[in-house]
Amino acid sequence: MSNIPVLDAVATVDESGKTWAIALVNRHTSEHVACTVKLKDDFLEGTYETTILGGDSPDAYNDVQHPNRVVPDETHLTFERGVVRLRPHSLTIIRISRPFPPAAE
Repeated sequence: MSNIPVLDAVATVDESGKTWAIALVNRHTSEHVACTVKLKDDFLEGTYETTILGGDSPDAYNDVQHPNRVVPDETHLTFERGVVRLRPHSLTIIRISRPFPPAAE
């Protein structure tokens, strides 16, 4: 895994520029990863609604005997000066309702 980044991220915003979704992936199989998130020039600060998808191991999957081994966890994450810790081997989606000025054209 040395040639593959442990952290991946993608962000989307609606046409109004007010509703954001940020997806963060921690590929490390056993360790939390800290990352810093900025929107425009501002560090993300505060607590936000979040969905985290992960299992009890990197090999976890759902089947008939274990239909809920991997389930979305609806929770909240707190960012301090943009920094948040991501669970091992997880997908984290943060929902943000926050207006920003439009980008210069």
